[in-house]
Amino acid sequence: MIQVSNSAPQIYALALKSNSCVYFKYRETHLLLRKMKNSYFFKILKIDLTEGKSFVEEYDKKIARLFLGGKGLGSYLLYQNTKKGFLPLSDENPLIIVTGPLTGTSAPTSGRFGIITKSPKTGIYLDTYCGGFFGKNLKYAGFDALIINGKHKTPTILLIENETVNFIPANYLLGKTTSEASLILKQKYAGFESIVIGPAGEKQNPLASIFNDTRCCGRGGAGAVMGFKNLKAVLIKGNKTIKVFNPDEFQRYVWVALRSLRMSSAIYRLHKMGTANILEIINASGALPVKNFQEGFWDKAEKLFGEKWESEI
Repeated sequence: MIQVSNSAPQIYALALKSNSCVYFKYRETHLLLRKMKNSYFFKILKIDLTEGKSFVEEYDKKIARLFLGGKGLGSYLLYQNTKKGFLPLSDENPLIIVTGPLTGTSAPTSGRFGIITKSPKTGIYLDTYCGGFFGKNLKYAGFDALIINGKHKTPTILLIENETVNFIPANYLLGKTTSEASLILKQKYAGFESIVIGPAGEKQNPLASIFNDTRCCGRGGAGAVMGFKNLKAVLIKGNKTIKVFNPDEFQRYVWVALRSLRMSSAIYRLHKMGTANILEIINASGALPVKNFQEGFWDKAEKLFGEKWESEI
């Protein structure tokens, strides 16, 4: 939690990358939802690849109050759209893409989106996250979430523009790496944002990732789930406007949060040294992935600490 200015009574900013949100605690938590209620569309786009159909489903506003969005909403949707005992690489495993209430706004970290599914690597729940602009475009299309069910009979691309969904043959992209496929799609479908898989996803490798340009929804093998569905890519764009309850007040809180982040020594170090900045903390807590997570601590990890890198460069 990042404490913002004491001059703003009882206001704190909490930047949660996994939920694609920044939450402002101001007196009572429920006031947040009241202020943010217009940033939800309360709509989910559902796509059935097996039948080649799509439809829009509205969800209860109480669900937003309970789960807010992102990981919470995605977990709820996974539970509601599956039955006990389903396999990760099966028609029954949905690929769920979720946003948060601040996705598409000017709030910090609000460009992220999440993918929720059942992991082909672990056989249990998987949530993985990514930056970029795909999440924003999902909101601009008018949806808080996208649920992809079933399996298409041939390799395909989903082309989504607002509520219009087209299924396009993807044979010409087979074998292309994520960077190659992203570039081809960007040139062919200007204005759309994409998520793609590469050869690993096509082969349903349990560690395959899903990419939005150079950004990655890693770990857990979500790319294999996409590959099983014969889904090479999803492209999306929209022209909806994301509103907030009180634009002026909201923008003031955004400014306070951004100012706090700029003044944070931790954020400065992360910007200067990257992920290596947090290795010391991760190692000390026993959470450093050593020998494929067989161990959580490495006595030589100091060689990789950010300060060490900086001193030798």
